[in-house]
Amino acid sequence: MRIAEDRLRDGLRELAEEADPNVRAMDVIALVEGRHRQRSIRQLVAACAAVTTAGLLGWFALAPRPVTVQPAPLASAMVRSGTTTGVFGFTGGDPAAHHTVTVRAESSATQVLITVTDEVEGRPAATTHHSYVAPPSQFFTVRVHDHLEVRLIPDVVRAVQTVGHVWGDVRHWADAQTGFTLTATWLSGTKDATGRLVWIGSDGLARTAPDEVLPRLDLAVDGTTFTVFRDTQDDVWGVFNAAGDYWAAQPARRPDKVDVRTSLSGRRASIGKLPADASAVTITPTEKARWTVGTMADGTAWYFVLADQEVSYDSSKHRLVRSISYTDGTGKRVTYTPRTGI
Repeated sequence: MRIAEDRLRDGLRELAEEADPNVRAMDVIALVEGRHRQRSIRQLVAACAAVTTAGLLGWFALAPRPVTVQPAPLASAMVRSGTTTGVFGFTGGDPAAHHTVTVRAESSATQVLITVTDEVEGRPAATTHHSYVAPPSQFFTVRVHDHLEVRLIPDVVRAVQTVGHVWGDVRHWADAQTGFTLTATWLSGTKDATGRLVWIGSDGLARTAPDEVLPRLDLAVDGTTFTVFRDTQDDVWGVFNAAGDYWAAQPARRPDKVDVRTSLSGRRASIGKLPADASAVTITPTEKARWTVGTMADGTAWYFVLADQEVSYDSSKHRLVRSISYTDGTGKRVTYTPRTGI
């Protein structure tokens, strides 16, 4: 056995001596992280499939068993030197005019140089140029002017949206080569207003800052997944879909018993927050549909209903949920019709 070990060791040394030493540590780390990410995706798919099965069992009659999601550790962003450029179009101003905002980030080991150009269609004299220097590999935000905020996120995010009581039109560009995401938000309202962003990071968590994670929950029905997040600071909640697009719901200070309507690939869908003490939930749709219920790590319960049939036209005011029944904390059976939200 000792002779075999010596021969194996000598053989490994010979292979190491013949190997090409031109191997970058970042490439090795990227390969390892890529494999880890693939494994995480497979685990997420398996989890979504389990939730979907629960939703099918709960169709019209049985409430699915609540699924509790525990917060995961923060992800460590990996960024590389290079240039990221995002071009975003906005309509705003007084009078209304089309703005083309170009954000360019040139990253190095010591800093990130950010340049912002705001061009107004038909008004070349109104074009403005701005430059900023940001620390490397760190979150950066700047108010360019009264209506424009630019952020640099050291992560390849899946989707971005604004939250809070201030409306903002947000665009983003994620660059897998450098590991950066650029966002531009066009704000409406007073010049003192500011927008807060929520994004889904490469780790799948909902964040408003690299070190601030929001409660979130994945709800899946019939292969369609919504990610619900809850922002307690602004008392709002919203959703992302699995494709990376989003449809935001922000019924501030009244999230209970509000049914928010949307449409996914031509199919009607509804999502909402259940009363705090609800258990043994049963949902009665107005048409043939499937539904599921889940619970966030913060204890709040949510439902997701997806119609079976595709429709050529839909309205956010169309009622997909006829009624919701549940058992309250005293053991009493309660039935209510949720308010239609926007």
